[in-house]
Amino acid sequence: ICFLIYVLCAYAVIIHLGHDLVHQGHSLLGHTVSYFMVFRANVSYQRYWLGRTNVTDFFLTIRDLMSWLCIMLEGGEATRRQRWWREKGRMTRSQFTEMMDAHDYYCSESRANIVRWCVAFAVTFKM
Repeated sequence: ICFLIYVLCAYAVIIHLGHDLVHQGHSLLGHTVSYFMVFRANVSYQRYWLGRTNVTDFFLTIRDLMSWLCIMLEGGEATRRQRWWREKGRMTRSQFTEMMDAHDYYCSESRANIVRWCVAFAVTFKM
């Protein structure tokens, strides 16, 4: 109610003094709105970068987790020999395939499942 009384009194004073608020009011209102829009844009920009940083950290954490889990799966005899031969020379793909045992197959399948689960988790987050 007080605001309504204030607006009516201000309108009466403006009419009594004969001011033309069409041009002055537009100029005053335009500057005020521009001033507020700058602050709103700044807050939006800060919010955007905060969200982008959080999403980047999320995906980096998933990548690190996936890498760590894949590295921790040791494998079988073929994987151990391949690591040893990496220092001494090169092991061919056929030699590696001949030496693969059940542990190597299990670790290969586990690594594939880890990657699948991490990708599914990331896709679920993006939705």
